[in-house]
Amino acid sequence: MKSDQKGIQRAARTSFAAIAFAMLAACATGPGASAPLPADSTLATGRIVGKQYLTTVSTGAAGSSGPTLGVGGGGIGGNGWNGVGGGAGLSFDLTSLFQKSPEQTAKIYRYSVQMKDGSKRDIDSTLDLNDGACVTTIDSSQPGYPRLASGDAC
Repeated sequence: MKSDQKGIQRAARTSFAAIAFAMLAACATGPGASAPLPADSTLATGRIVGKQYLTTVSTGAAGSSGPTLGVGGGGIGGNGWNGVGGGAGLSFDLTSLFQKSPEQTAKIYRYSVQMKDGSKRDIDSTLDLNDGACVTTIDSSQPGYPRLASGDAC
């Protein structure tokens, strides 16, 4: 009887560990939050008054992120004579290693933005906006700025 209890406890611990590992793996592969704005950033609103196509660049992001990992939990069962059974599984999907995904590209546009104060400025962006669209300009001394973001407060 004591060996049955130890078997049940061992199977329960194994199942708990497998489920905990699966939850940790799911959290690690979830989408991350977007980066916050730099402390020195300034925002201003305006309208698109001109759009010019500049170039197309490779983003370097592939369609697939590589092999995937799956973890399964097991079940525990049995009664006095049948004993105890438990199980856990681990699987790998390696098909993505052998599949070529198309190269990801982005178009770069130069937008002329009419600011609320009457000034006009040119900003390059990968956003695909139309003339008259309301935008927010984001300025900072950090690399990669100025930027455009869609806005609705014009």
